[in-house]
Amino acid sequence: MDLIHFTTNGSQDLTVSFNGQNGYTWRAYVLARRGSTTYEQRILLNSNGDGSIAIPSWMVTTAVLIPVVVHWSDTVNSTPALTFSYSASVSYDPTGIADVGHSGILLGRNTPNPVRTRTRISYSLPSGDRGRLAITDAAGRIVTQYELTGTGARESVTWHRTDLSGNRVLSGIYFYHLTTTEHQARGKMVVQ
Repeated sequence: MDLIHFTTNGSQDLTVSFNGQNGYTWRAYVLARRGSTTYEQRILLNSNGDGSIAIPSWMVTTAVLIPVVVHWSDTVNSTPALTFSYSASVSYDPTGIADVGHSGILLGRNTPNPVRTRTRISYSLPSGDRGRLAITDAAGRIVTQYELTGTGARESVTWHRTDLSGNRVLSGIYFYHLTTTEHQARGKMVVQ
């Protein structure tokens, strides 16, 4: 399988647009990588399979677009010849934060990672927008969550390695998910 690969110069925001063939249900993901950290970003698509996402410069130097067809009806049980189109553009942002009015939300990596006692997770939501930051274990169970209201600036929450009951969580792989009504992003961390 050929992957769709993008590269920036390290100080550019990357915007990826996707358009899947009509009549099918699509999902599209961008795996953005900077240094040794990979961020999984889902492009939220409309009913026609169209959508875009802006990834800030601090999150990406290389990226891969992964289109997925999740549903089609076919009476002959064969894989149809599907088509899609995509485009990408880069722009310079001296602050390292993309225009959140265009991209919706931004989710930074947690620091430190691996986590021993606590970690800080940075994010940005458009001013007045509401969202939820949930931390889940590898099985997808919610460990803790934060209700957020955006200010349009970069903000952060500090997680003290405890669950909803205040108990210390076990070592392992955990994920953090930032979700609004229109957008979502996910990161991964290791708890030692």
